Amino acid sequence: MDRRLSIVVMMVLVCVAAVDVAVARAFWSSHQLIVVGVLPTAVLLQVAAWQAWRGNRGRAFALGALAGGLLMTASFVYAYLTPEVLGFAAMGPGPQLYVKPGSWLYYAWTAYVDPTLDLVVHQWPSLIEPDDQPTEDDAQRTLSWKLLGLQSLVYSLPQWLAALVGGLLFWGAAAIRRRRLIEPAEEDYTGAG
Repeated sequence: MDRRLSIVVMMVLVCVAAVDVAVARAFWSSHQLIVVGVLPTAVLLQVAAWQAWRGNRGRAFALGALAGGLLMTASFVYAYLTPEVLGFAAMGPGPQLYVKPGSWLYYAWTAYVDPTLDLVVHQWPSLIEPDDQPTEDDAQRTLSWKLLGLQSLVYSLPQWLAALVGGLLFWGAAAIRRRRLIEPAEEDYTGAG
């Protein structure tokens, strides 16, 4: 069977990619960390949504992956929109330094991200060493792209794992439901009426 993409499907894919790029560009200057952490998961969730909409095979897994991935992605976005802030308060005789605490999700995400990035950088320092580039500007640009890629992987991993767990839970629940529908419970009919 020849499986080709129709022109409509190709147009939808190009439109989705254009929206992804537009949203990433719009938020890049103000929330770069969120864009780096969400973009790979957003693409994965779009594929899961496509799979859930497209067919019956794997629909339960795709819906579970969407649920788990969206919940974890929402926690990531909320965590980094409500970080711990250091500031000055103009109360009393003079300005005082204070710390506005962040959300508990912020502390949970930083408790995972900071040690993980430190571990990766210390274990594999070649990941962030600049390559032999002709100019220092090119070397710095390469280094920044390597760090963005590394951050993106570290931020996305828990989101992908949540999507996987959600998909497996929904798939298991659908399998149990399907088994109960196919094999009805044997009831004891004694004939007493």
